[in-house]
Amino acid sequence: MAKPKNPTTPFAERLVEVIENIDETDDLPQQLGVSLRSISDYQSGKVQPRTEFLERLHLLTGVSLGWLLTGQGLMYDEQKPKVPADAILKTDMQSKYIKPIVQRLARVQKDKDLHLEPDLVWWIVSSIHNALLEEHQGADVDTKEFDELLTELIDKQLEIAGW
Repeated sequence: MAKPKNPTTPFAERLVEVIENIDETDDLPQQLGVSLRSISDYQSGKVQPRTEFLERLHLLTGVSLGWLLTGQGLMYDEQKPKVPADAILKTDMQSKYIKPIVQRLARVQKDKDLHLEPDLVWWIVSSIHNALLEEHQGADVDTKEFDELLTELIDKQLEIAGW
C-alpha cells in the first residue's frame, strides 16, 4: 500500500505508521471493512475514520487505540491477547446472520448476568458467523436449524472463553 505523501495531522501520521507495519496484503481494505480510497483519506488526514474501522484495525494489529488517537502510551497493547485470525470477518459475510447472533448473545449475557468485554463479544460473534458460513457453505439456513445451531455455537464459544 502506498504511503500518503502528506499526512496532515498527528493522528494521520500515527495511522500511516501502523499500516506500514502490517504485512502487505491485497485484502487489507476488506479486512478493515473499508475501501482503499478510505484508508488513503484516513492516512492523509482528509477524513476521520469511523469507530468500526478503528475497532477492526485494533483487532487486526493490536495497536493501542489510546496511542493511535492521542499519541500517549504504548503503540501496542502488550497485555492484550491478539484476536485469532479466524475471528476476522470474512468478506462474504451475510449480514442477515449478524443481527440474530448479536441479539441472542445479548439475551444470553443478560440471562447469565455476564459482562463481556467488547473484544470478546466481537470474537464470539465473528467465530459464530464464520462457523455458520463454513457449516452451510454460504447457503441459507432454515429458521429452526439456525436457532438450534446458534444455541450450540454460542454455548461452545462461551465455554472456550471461560464463561
